[in-house]
Parts: sequence; structure tokens; C-alpha cells
Amino acid sequence: MRNYLLVFFFLITTCHSSFSQRYKHFEGNIYYDIYLVNKHDHSSKKVNYLTIRIKDSLVRVDTDSKLFGGQTTIHNLTRHRSYILLKSKDTFYAIQHFDTAAVEKAILFKKVKGKTKLGDFKIKKVSRLIDTNKIDTIEYFTQLDPKYLAIYPGLKGLPATYHVEVNKDFYFLYKAIKVEPKALDDKLFMIPKLFKIVTFDEFIKSQE
Repeated sequence: MRNYLLVFFFLITTCHSSFSQRYKHFEGNIYYDIYLVNKHDHSSKKVNYLTIRIKDSLVRVDTDSKLFGGQTTIHNLTRHRSYILLKSKDTFYAIQHFDTAAVEKAILFKKVKGKTKLGDFKIKKVSRLIDTNKIDTIEYFTQLDPKYLAIYPGLKGLPATYHVEVNKDFYFLYKAIKVEPKALDDKLFMIPKLFKIVTFDEFIKSQE
């Protein structure tokens, strides 16, 4: 369980403030289904969902499932900080994370033919490469800024369908199912007073 928690901590602290003018302004929600996929027989099971809520430089990520429980992360891209909100052992925690400005090496991508759409939003495909060898295929929204889900440096849009390694036997498959432009309340991006702010190490120690 701790290994899965570490994976989700990595996934939901990957928003960075690489602002750009080439993308469409967006405020609203993006919904994903998450599947746990067996690398050997390619069987899959839906284990979670992901909802990204975007308002200017604020991003809220919500997940919930029987396996992982409920979890919310709030990112402030301008202040370079994030808070993971969750409940454990009858205590509400806000796990604090400061985004670093470290330079990340861009991943190599190769264009794949074909375009699709989800609602009014265009989707393109690329193959992710290491030393010219294909790892997987990623779909991305060409009109949405990747800063809101900056998992792959160099990707020219926000990921729509992508894979994240769990271990040698499994990976998570994330698939966008709906894009919902709408005005969002500022309160969605505030930390409730009942949450205790701690570091990630302090949270792990409290679970021992």
C-alpha cells in the first residue's frame, strides 16, 4: 500500500508553472478513469478516477476508490507549492510539497498519425522514445496547456491518455473521459481549517 501511495504522491505533485500563450484559456474540470494493467496478460481493472479542476494558476486534483481512499491535492502554480489533503487514523492531513525549479530533460517523442476529439477538444498521439526505442503511446490535448499535468517534459499539450509505471508487473493507465469548461468557485482551492499541515516524511512517520 505504501508503494502505491508513493506513486500517487509523485503523480499529483507534477504540476509546474511553465506558462505559455499558445494554449487556449481553460477553466473547468477534466475527468479521467484509471486502470491498473497487468503487463504480462494485459488484463486491466478500473481502480480509481482522477478529476482535475483548473482555475487560472490554481489546480485541484481529486481521486477516490476503495483501494486508495479519497485524496485531494491543491496546486498553486504561481507560488510553487502543493498540498495533499487526506484522512488517516481519524486525522485530517494537508501534506505540504514545494515544487522545485529543477531543469528536467525533455523526453523524445515521435508523431503518430491520426487525430481524435473529446467534446470540442482536439487530441493527437505521439510515441514516447528512449534511445529510439518505443516505450508507449501517449494521447494529448493540443489546445490545453501541459503545465496543469506536467508529467512528460516536452509534450506539446495536456496528457489525455498515458501510462505510469507501478512496478515490473503493473502500470496505471489514465484515460480522459470528459472535458467540462465551467466557472469554478474559489473555495474549491482552499485548505479547510481542520487539516493539519505536515511534510511528507512527517506523514509517513505518523502512520508507523
